[in-house]
Amino acid sequence: MGFYYVYVDDYGNTGTNLCDEQQPVFALAAALVRADDGSWTRLERAIHGLVHRINEELKAIGKAPQKRIHAVDLYQRKEPFRNFPVERALDWFEQLLAVGYSAGVQLFLIKVNKFKLAEELAAQANKDSCESGKLCRLKEAPLYVYVFPQLLLHLQEQLQKEKAYASLIVDQQKLGLKLKGGKRISEFFEELDIYRAFRTLRILPNILEAPRYGDSRRHTMLALADFYGYAFLGHATQPERPRLKEWYELYIAPSVEVAEFQLEPEGSFLPNLLSDFAAWLYRDGSAATEDFWGQGKQFIAKYWPFLLLEAFRPRGRT
Repeated sequence: MGFYYVYVDDYGNTGTNLCDEQQPVFALAAALVRADDGSWTRLERAIHGLVHRINEELKAIGKAPQKRIHAVDLYQRKEPFRNFPVERALDWFEQLLAVGYSAGVQLFLIKVNKFKLAEELAAQANKDSCESGKLCRLKEAPLYVYVFPQLLLHLQEQLQKEKAYASLIVDQQKLGLKLKGGKRISEFFEELDIYRAFRTLRILPNILEAPRYGDSRRHTMLALADFYGYAFLGHATQPERPRLKEWYELYIAPSVEVAEFQLEPEGSFLPNLLSDFAAWLYRDGSAATEDFWGQGKQFIAKYWPFLLLEAFRPRGRT
């Protein structure tokens, strides 16, 4: 039996918009850190040390020290790193990847090509694609809300294979990303009692408690998901940029698992749900009770992101 802390960060989050040319890919990256063998403690100490040394260099050039360091700011030398030499900034970036790799951090990433998804939805609905602005936006909720449950299901599969358990810490969402009714995404997921119900149903038995939302000022280890995810997606979309190919081969490829997300087309979701439910309910009467519940759990696992949106969407409250 093992135990992990799983740190989750998102990339290319444009809410319900699927046609942002500057951010064509959305992804959730999960960095799994073993916590029952001393790895977590050693790694936190190493990351704190890196942040401290970076802050010493910032103070030396008259910049304020930072409580959190974002991968995009360091790699692209945005403020407060604008005066860092290019190679120095890249060296710091690589050191964080290296300490994570040395500690055996595993990376799981689920990604969505937003333009491809928008075209698939347009084709399903017999409508124009993004060029005419049709189906560039999801109707009910930001893409994050659909992808996050799929991330949980993939993590559950991995944990079950290892006979391990995990607790999730997720990067706080931007205040502007809200569901209908004004509720923040983080509030939506934190308030659901569905996690306990799903453990009872043995759908998410290896994920303990509801995911906790915070930011990297309080959860230093969120930097792992940030830096690993940034390097992975950078290599996937712009491999010619400095060091990304090298970093991918050295630190990421040996331990990454990637899944492509497929969103059930909004127009066909309800008919498909009813059809699948009917097939489960009116199955062959000779099926064993255990098989009955096994198929029922598969049905719930497939559709629960959409059921959550309907069952827990705020109604008339802000």
